[in-house]
Amino acid sequence: TSVWLPASPQKVFNFIRNERLRSEWDILSNGGPMQEMAHIAKGHDHGNCVSLLRASV
Repeated sequence: TSVWLPASPQKVFNFIRNERLRSEWDILSNGGPMQEMAHIAKGHDHGNCVSLLRASV
C-alpha cells in the first residue's frame, strides 16, 4: 500500500521519528507521550539512528 502525503519526505521522516509527536499517529501510545529509553547512533549523522521508545503511563 502506498499513500501520498502533502509534505516532503524529510518532513514526514522527522515527524515519525519524533517521540514527542508519536502519540499523534501511533495507536500503541494510547494518546500519551512516549519516552525514549535508548538512542543508538550509527555514524556521525544524528538522523541515522535507532530509538527504543516506551509508552508513558
